[in-house]
Amino acid sequence: MNERKGLDWSWMESFMPGVVSMIKERRAAGLGKHVNECWKRGVIKGEPNWFFAREGCVCIGTPFTDGDLNATLAAYGAWDQNRREPLLMLASSDSTTKDEEAGHGAN
Repeated sequence: MNERKGLDWSWMESFMPGVVSMIKERRAAGLGKHVNECWKRGVIKGEPNWFFAREGCVCIGTPFTDGDLNATLAAYGAWDQNRREPLLMLASSDSTTKDEEAGHGAN
């Protein structure tokens, strides 16, 4: 897979200020390592079920597809009713722990 290393993500602050704020809140809460893993897997590597964000008409990451599809669609639909609100979806922090224990090589 084409990894998009070295890209400039500074545009996000202007176009997705709510999402950037949510990411900063999670980092401040001590979840920086998990956020980094989700970003790497969902944005850089394009793996589903790790990171997806949307604000206005701008999306970044890879949509979630696992689990209950109806619940996932309902979450997107609920957000879609009020497009002003940012949407940030990260894999549960248990996902990172489980993957590290399984030794799949994600860092």
